[in-house]
Amino acid sequence: MTTKKKNKMQKNEFVNKLYGAAKAACAGTPIFPVLCLAEGACESGWLSSELSTKYNNIFGVKAYPDWKGKVIVMHTKEYHADGTPYYIDAPFKWYDSYQQSFEDYVKLVDGQRYAATGTLTATTPEEQIQDIAAGGYSTSKSYAAVITSIVHELTTYCNAL
Repeated sequence: MTTKKKNKMQKNEFVNKLYGAAKAACAGTPIFPVLCLAEGACESGWLSSELSTKYNNIFGVKAYPDWKGKVIVMHTKEYHADGTPYYIDAPFKWYDSYQQSFEDYVKLVDGQRYAATGTLTATTPEEQIQDIAAGGYSTSKSYAAVITSIVHELTTYCNAL
């Protein structure tokens, strides 16, 4: 996203601030909380993006016509199938809290679209992000690899809580 950013949080600060929300949102679902947290770190720039800090949208979730909540239109980078970037103005969901953002994200990836790619039967966070990427969550070809790297970075912090 091409929006103003504040300084990135340290990883341990990010985990301390948001891991509880990730665990609560993932409770009772097959979604791994550390994966949820890693995607949030990536999508929000470690909680430095304007979308996350002003609009509580940690995951960059777009607002489609069926969304009944508030919306903010922002300029964002997307990728063509060949990997070439392009920019668009897109409507994004504007949440009342970080918890609401986590809950909506989990509801999205715990749904039918991602069930078809194996997301709900994955046995590791690494497998699960491959399945989420296969379901079209991101237009970036390197998305699963980036999230897997962040999962590995965050696992130690999460296990300490």
